[in-house]
Amino acid sequence: MSASVDVGSGNLMVSTIDRTAPSIQGLQAFGLTYQSMSQGTSSQLKSGAAGQGWFMTMGQDNRLVSNDDGSLLYLGTDAQQGKFTPISGSSGYSAPAGFKKSLVKNSDGTYSMTDLRSRVVSKFGTDGRLVSQTNRSGQATTFAYSGGNVSSVTLPTGQKLAVSFANGKISSITRPANGSLAAGTVTYSYDSSGRLSAISRPAVGGSPASTVGFGYDGSGNLVLVSTDGHLLAMAYDGSHRVTAVTHGTTSDTAKTRFSYVSSTQTQVAAPTTDQNQDFPSVPHTTYTINSSQRVTSVTDPLGRKRDTSYTPFFDVASQTNGMGGTATGAYGANGGASLTKATSAFGASQSYTYGTGNNAYDPASGTDAQGNSSLFTYDGSGRPASTTSSGAKAEVSYYDDGLPKTSTDPAGRQTTYTEDPSAKYITKITPPSGSPMGATTISGNPATSVTNGAGQTTTYTYNDRYRVDKVATATQSVSYTYDASGRVTSRTDKNQKVTYGYDARGNVSEIAATPVAGGSAPAASTVSYTYDKSGNIASRTVAGSTTKYVYDDANQLLAMTLADGSITSFKYNNAGQRTDTYWRTNSDNSQFAAHSRSVFGAGGNLAQQWTSVKSDDSNRLYDYSYCNAKYADAPTCPWNTSSSLNTGKIQYIKNGKTGAITQLGYDNRNRLVSASNWEGHSYAYTYDSVGNRTSVKRDGTTVQSLTYNAANQISSSGYDYDKAGRRTAAAGQGSTTWNDLGQTSARTNGTSSGTYSYAGEGQDELIQQKDADTTKTYVWGRTNQAGVPTMEHSTYNGVATVIDNDSAGMPLNYKDGGQNLFVMFDGLGRMVGTVGEDGAQTSKYTYDPFLELTDITYPAGTAASKEAAGKATELNASGAGQVPWSTTGVQDEVVKGYWKRGTRWHDTATGTWTSVDPITKLNDPNRANPYTYTSDDPINRFDPAGRDDGIEGWFETVGKFAGGGGGVGAAVGCAVTIAAGCVEGAVPGGAIGTAGGGAFGIGYATAEAIWGDD
Repeated sequence: MSASVDVGSGNLMVSTIDRTAPSIQGLQAFGLTYQSMSQGTSSQLKSGAAGQGWFMTMGQDNRLVSNDDGSLLYLGTDAQQGKFTPISGSSGYSAPAGFKKSLVKNSDGTYSMTDLRSRVVSKFGTDGRLVSQTNRSGQATTFAYSGGNVSSVTLPTGQKLAVSFANGKISSITRPANGSLAAGTVTYSYDSSGRLSAISRPAVGGSPASTVGFGYDGSGNLVLVSTDGHLLAMAYDGSHRVTAVTHGTTSDTAKTRFSYVSSTQTQVAAPTTDQNQDFPSVPHTTYTINSSQRVTSVTDPLGRKRDTSYTPFFDVASQTNGMGGTATGAYGANGGASLTKATSAFGASQSYTYGTGNNAYDPASGTDAQGNSSLFTYDGSGRPASTTSSGAKAEVSYYDDGLPKTSTDPAGRQTTYTEDPSAKYITKITPPSGSPMGATTISGNPATSVTNGAGQTTTYTYNDRYRVDKVATATQSVSYTYDASGRVTSRTDKNQKVTYGYDARGNVSEIAATPVAGGSAPAASTVSYTYDKSGNIASRTVAGSTTKYVYDDANQLLAMTLADGSITSFKYNNAGQRTDTYWRTNSDNSQFAAHSRSVFGAGGNLAQQWTSVKSDDSNRLYDYSYCNAKYADAPTCPWNTSSSLNTGKIQYIKNGKTGAITQLGYDNRNRLVSASNWEGHSYAYTYDSVGNRTSVKRDGTTVQSLTYNAANQISSSGYDYDKAGRRTAAAGQGSTTWNDLGQTSARTNGTSSGTYSYAGEGQDELIQQKDADTTKTYVWGRTNQAGVPTMEHSTYNGVATVIDNDSAGMPLNYKDGGQNLFVMFDGLGRMVGTVGEDGAQTSKYTYDPFLELTDITYPAGTAASKEAAGKATELNASGAGQVPWSTTGVQDEVVKGYWKRGTRWHDTATGTWTSVDPITKLNDPNRANPYTYTSDDPINRFDPAGRDDGIEGWFETVGKFAGGGGGVGAAVGCAVTIAAGCVEGAVPGGAIGTAGGGAFGIGYATAEAIWGDD
């Protein structure tokens, strides 16, 4: 369940996901939404299928209502309402402002509404009720009615949900049986006034029974939501606008308050403010709202302001960043409905053209900020058929139902997909001709059995909410349990059992791991967390060491107090970007052991990064400046202006200590092809059409040449892979053994060999690696910003290390034995060294452009510092704070060039992963290779999670616009999220560790976790 308040209208929206069923593109959700403003005098829809204020998310509450003047009022359960006006002499209607939909009256008296971007057609009966929704591929979800109420919903997969009504209100939704999973029913109860009072589900398929209750005031406003000991309580003014939301338990609550100063201004006070003081005395965020109830200006509690303007379709036309920079969007196609140019606040721009006919709202071409063009084509149904980038073409063909039939890479190699035409899911994936990989076969939707190319079968069982109960192979299994709110409470595998605890607002409060008999796991451990009322992490305790966190009024991390009492403090600019980190400092930061500084331009681009020591900012250990303009065009970098010379890539780096300039070159597919004067060397790279790195030159001499097979695996002498695509041998790197969960279990390299143990079903949580001389163990905690667990503790042959991460999961300090060390990162997110408590540098790390660690030096010179600094490479720094993001992972003890980043092992020597990417983009020639690291751009992109082609760095993300009106104001007003939880079908553990603490940025949302999906 989720709850949010629209600051423009004051509307409370509560959304439930009560049932899910497998459809053609995943699970389709069904549930209810509550809209408090539906009870207002201007509302056209006061009651829905579940009574006063409650509406079905799909079904009969999506409707058209005829007006006396011939117009049609469209009523959507997402609070979208608008009047379509008939066009004289036509069967069509003019859309209301902000709608990218067309509406026509059919010859049989029914109506068809088409979403112009997605091409989904909603058909309404002569009575205005929704009867079907059909996608581009002609696959329809249909709604049947009985007595004026929906009685069933049939999905394209044939799954049919039964809907029952009693006394004119919905009484149940039944999900059909699916394989071994029995049918499951959610029931709806009502009080004596006919208002929804409870949603209940029985225990089915291992999912515990649950009930969520609702209470109302005398005006019919929803004032209480309760389940499993948790509550959400609301207060309103006389216009049904929310004035306060209280979240938590009876003994531990947090209240967010709202004040409607005028028709154009709303103020919001966070739960951490003094509840005994009222507006405007307490720190608050002020939202300015236009006549369309879009947020046009936001001023945060620190007085920082950001402005937004909109098009007539409510897309973002411009947005300031608080630093004097403005990003703009031009909408020159489809009558102003489609984005044709996006310009970042520092001047880098992208442009788009669009197709015609049915593809008028689909991009036909695009030119990126480097001037590289791409062409897009579509099949007769409007589905993406090909993308051509600078001559490289990727193609996809489809079955009639929209599932992929074939995909062809830029080298012309075709992968084939076999479908079950009745159940409508892919049953087999056959690699291209000549590929050494075997076919993958799949049973069930969602998958109940998957057999990989190596012939290893993994089975999956699900509970009533379609959440995974158990994953099993021939040799091992991973089991999950959940509470009544749908949250993961335990995970058990052959090595370790992990239990999860939650606080009053659903934040993960404890992660306790215990060894399983007969397994291979470190000693039992517990990581504990506390949070403030706004959901910011307040403390972390592990191995008897507690770190405390303090925040400013904008929920930015202000200071960390380490276990020894030392202070690390932080500063931010007006865009909410972290500019300063003072390690082991005093109250005014005049004394410090280390100080890291990030300098940003007016456009939000990172322009400089340095670290100084010993209370002297002129005593810098490194100092790098970054420029988006090419050196030949701008030897004086336009870093602080919006310049057309700026691109979306770092073009050169200046070493502030030596004056050396490193120029970076990219080809017309944005792959790194050159780096001059990089740490005194020049590098050149070549690639094949699929993105495989075929050669490396250093200082003009070829130092690496590689060949690849049809599966994009290295085929040079000494390399080998199993039929599931996992590397089993590499030249100079020995052999690797994998278990049937796809985890690296052993490596041998010459006389060295090691074993590896994991918790869970992937490789995210490596808990132990062991060789003849070394045993290393790892304790994992909350999920960081990259979506992977944060390392909190480790041991090296029994010697413990405690890692102190910031609130986002980025490591700043670690204590090894008796000494603390500060971790330094450059502007590319690479760990460049460590500093001791006395301000002396204890290590220095050097990398090549592709992130291969080429040298480690130890300026302090002692064996102790060398050993301790070496352990710094074990830090899981992939979570990162505001800036810079970091790429450090866990280094392999047997093959030093292998680093575990998230769920995969990265071979930095070849710029590849040792196993296939679980996420592959079939229709993108630059991003479809499952082995390349960050699409061959390790300068501007990085992949800390190991399950995508890389996260864009700051140079690629700042100022971008999302198509279709993403960003602030795309929805009515701006929603302040009060509570959000898991949904049916979520990945186990997906909600674990979702600490709040939003920065001043796009969305302006303060988030907290709540119970589950009830």
